[in-house]
Amino acid sequence: MANKDFEKMIKLGEWLEKYLDPDITVWGYRKLAHEFIDFYNINHGITKNDISLKIIELVESQENDIRNFYKKNHISTIRKQGRKIYTKEDPLKLMDIIEKIASQQYNDEEDVECFINPLRRDMISVYEYKEYIQHAFQLISKTQEAWETTLIKQNEKETWRTIRDESGEIVEEINPGISQTIFQLMNSYKEIHTILEENRAEQTIFLAKQFDFHGHCFSKEYVQGNPNSEESSHFPWRIAASRAFFDFLLLGGQEYILFCKLCGKFTVIRRKGRKKFCSDICRTNHGREKPGQDK
Repeated sequence: MANKDFEKMIKLGEWLEKYLDPDITVWGYRKLAHEFIDFYNINHGITKNDISLKIIELVESQENDIRNFYKKNHISTIRKQGRKIYTKEDPLKLMDIIEKIASQQYNDEEDVECFINPLRRDMISVYEYKEYIQHAFQLISKTQEAWETTLIKQNEKETWRTIRDESGEIVEEINPGISQTIFQLMNSYKEIHTILEENRAEQTIFLAKQFDFHGHCFSKEYVQGNPNSEESSHFPWRIAASRAFFDFLLLGGQEYILFCKLCGKFTVIRRKGRKKFCSDICRTNHGREKPGQDK
């Protein structure tokens, strides 16, 4: 592997390491958003009141039962078509919060929906995708097969389930397993576009990258990168997770995956077969365990 590609792979792995850390803070999420934008050179500003970060902050500030409710994929049961919600399992009323913010920023109903749809999809996946990416890495780390083969084979082992509304009508049939999520991540991978921009003051035309979801540009409202804007930016975690996950593997990351022998955290190694722990603390604590003690 070329040295440049290796360093890029390691940086992506370290980004995923922090993203998958169960103890990540709201400040940690914000730092990751900025790191991703800088790494991929995307024309997108993060405001202080970024809506995705505000929702994460709201969830993380709750008591354990509410916080764990959203972290354990229950938010994935929230499905909405138009104005109809098919479940009442949204204790923090996140969908209402999203709609309120959208209505404050836009007057046109179409603009409101354009703001809500990608954000709704992103917030459904913000915790769910972390769990599936973690599971995917665990599967990949336990086999000598190519990572693509492992993920494709997993599709054969999973079943579909049906979601019905209160009248019993079928609303959606989804595969809750890793294969469906990987398929969604594959679709999200393409949602970073390269466009041509112009700078009239300097009379230049240049290439720029931006987030884009079905015609909704996440970036155009924030191209000036003004962190104090009264409007709420939206960092699309789903798109970022997709790019980091697949680019890490495409650059050869499969051979550098490690799950800590003590705490089980995902980590990335620079030298194959030389590391067993995610930190010096875990290595030291493991050495202190008595013979026969459960690990």
